Amino acid sequence: MAQEALDVIAAQPGLHITTVYTQDLTHWGLAKRRAYDRLLRLLDQRATETGEILALVVDGDGSEHLYADAHLRLRPSRIPHPAAAVPAHTSPHLQMADLVAYCACQTIARRPSRQFMWGWHARHLPKATAPERC
Repeated sequence: MAQEALDVIAAQPGLHITTVYTQDLTHWGLAKRRAYDRLLRLLDQRATETGEILALVVDGDGSEHLYADAHLRLRPSRIPHPAAAVPAHTSPHLQMADLVAYCACQTIARRPSRQFMWGWHARHLPKATAPERC
């Protein structure tokens, strides 16, 4: 079922999948900040190239200040507002993003118990760029 869901996600017109990761395990907060900063820069760069204006939505209840802080610090020109927080269970798009992120994680982590998933990102999301290390 997960593979079929990835195929449906990949078939969505106009969808561009971008994933970033860090393997810094010493400080979770800094790793999360670094990954989000890189994602924000990548999205802003792509939006500049295409002339689009973006609005971001993240999973959450609004208590995480990382997204607004990054927005103020980086001031992305094509993303006028900080990411809006929405509980994932209320958003099919966030649920799709969770599945893509988990798939990308298995591509990078290469846990033996998830070996069957190691190639899913490339196979089921062929138009997606490979997860980018930051």
